[in-house]
Amino acid sequence: MTGRSLLWVVLGAALAVAVSIDPAGWADEPEVFLNITKSEAEKIPLALFPLTGAGVAAPLPVEIEQTLSADLKRSSFFSVTSTVGAGGASPPTASIVQLLKSTGAKGAVWGRITTERDELVLEGRLFDVASGRQMMVKRYVGKADYARYIAHRFADDIVYQFTGERGIAQSRVAFVSDQTRQKELWLMDYDGAHQQRITGDRSLSLSPHWTPDGRWITYLCYRGGNPDICGIDITQNRRWKLITFPGLNLSPTWSPDGEWMALATNHDADNLELFLFDRSAKKSRRLTFSLGDDLSPSWSPTGRQLVFTSDRGGTPQLYIMDADGANIRRLTYQGDYNTSPTWSPKGEWIAYTCRRNGRMRLCLISPDGRTGGILTADGEWNDESPAWSPNGRHLLFTSNRGGSYQLYLIQKDGTGLEQITQGAENRIMPAWSPQ
Repeated sequence: MTGRSLLWVVLGAALAVAVSIDPAGWADEPEVFLNITKSEAEKIPLALFPLTGAGVAAPLPVEIEQTLSADLKRSSFFSVTSTVGAGGASPPTASIVQLLKSTGAKGAVWGRITTERDELVLEGRLFDVASGRQMMVKRYVGKADYARYIAHRFADDIVYQFTGERGIAQSRVAFVSDQTRQKELWLMDYDGAHQQRITGDRSLSLSPHWTPDGRWITYLCYRGGNPDICGIDITQNRRWKLITFPGLNLSPTWSPDGEWMALATNHDADNLELFLFDRSAKKSRRLTFSLGDDLSPSWSPTGRQLVFTSDRGGTPQLYIMDADGANIRRLTYQGDYNTSPTWSPKGEWIAYTCRRNGRMRLCLISPDGRTGGILTADGEWNDESPAWSPNGRHLLFTSNRGGSYQLYLIQKDGTGLEQITQGAENRIMPAWSPQ
C-alpha cells in the first residue's frame, strides 16, 4: 500500500461538491518540467587527499573516504576530485596545498585515521587552496562501528565552514517497509545505511512524522485494529498511543514549536476534518468544517499556516489556511489529483504528489500559487510521498521506477536523482529528521 492508495482507499468515493474559483491565470498556464541545469562551475571545487591510516583495519580509511566524498557531493555545494599520490601521514604544507590551484580547486581536505584506547580517531583538516592556510582542524572520536558517522560529522563541518549552513549528513530518515512481511517503521542514515526496524506491531504502521526536537516519531498504527495515532520516543525506546478515537485518525504532523499536532479524524464529524491537539493530546480544536474530506496537513515554517489536501471541490486538491482554520484558499488548479503536500523548511516551496498522464509525479508550487511545475520526469512508474531535507535543498520520495518501491533523492531543482535504498522489499513514506 503506497501513500496514494492509503489516502483514498480509506476515504472511499470522493464527494463531488462544485466550487468555482478563478485562479488568476494559473489554470491557463502550461505546466513546466523543473529540470534546471546546474553547471559544475556553480559548485565549489574541492580536492580530497587520500585518507591515511595507522594501526587501523585496511578497509576503514577507504570506507571513511568514500563516505566523506559522497556526503560532500550529495550536499549540492561541492564538486569533489580525489588527488592521486598526494596524500601523506602528515598534513600537507601550504606550498603543497597551493599546487592544487592548477586543478581549479578552491579547498582541500586531508584526514588521518588512528586508534586511541580502542576508539577510532579521525584528524580532519580543511585548507584554502589560494592561500594554503588551514581553515579548520578537528578530531573526531568514536567506535569503529561508527566510522560512517564520523565521516558524516566531518562532511557537515566542511559544509558549515564554506557556507555557514548546517549539513544534512548526520540526519536520519524514518520510513515504512514490508521487509518482515508486515508494514513496520524503520530508521536509517540519510544515505540509506544502518537500516533498523523500530516497530514490531505486526500490523500496519504508516505515515511517520518527527517532532521538531527529533525525539519522537508519531505514526498511524493499527495495533488494536483501529487506525490510531501512536508515538515512539526513540531516545528511550518507549511507545504509546496518543489518539485513539473510534474511526479514522490519519496524517499526524507537528507544529514547528512542537506544541501542537495537526491531524485528520472523523471523530465528531461525518467526514475527515482537521483538528489540532496539544502535545499531551488532552486539548483539541477543530479547524475545518467542509462537505469533503480534509487530511494530510503540513505546517509552514512559521507555524502560522497549514497546507492540506481536500476533495471539497470534487477532486483532491491542495488548500492553504491560517493555523486557526481561517482564510482557507485553494492552491492547486492543474490536474485532477494533487495530494500529500509538504512545506519546505525555508517556506519558499510546497512539494506534493501530482497525477500527470495517468502516473504519479512530484510537483512543486509556491505558497502564493504563482510558480510551480513538475519536478520528476515522465515515465512508466509512480513517484510519491515527498519529504524535505532539513535544509530544504533536497527531497526524498518513494518510486517504483526500478520495480519495487524504493526511496530516491532529488535536489529541489530536479537534478541529482539518486536511488537511496535497494531490494525486493518495498520502502515507502520517508520522513526526514530535523538536523
